[in-house]
Amino acid sequence: MFGYVVTISELQRIIHDQHRIEKDAGWIAFDTWVNRRVEALIPRFPNRNIGGLPMAVLFEESTDG
Repeated sequence: MFGYVVTISELQRIIHDQHRIEKDAGWIAFDTWVNRRVEALIPRFPNRNIGGLPMAVLFEESTDG
């Protein structure tokens, strides 16, 4: 049986909500990191909705150059 997979969009929504509530530097840094990873994924998945990908994709190492 498969579990629920959190998408990148859902993770971003959680981060933004927590950042808005807590104003913590850790949430700001995590938000920045996720945004950079999303930008880096665009060339790897040019015709895909990046937000719909599983959040685990953010943590994969890029094999591109």
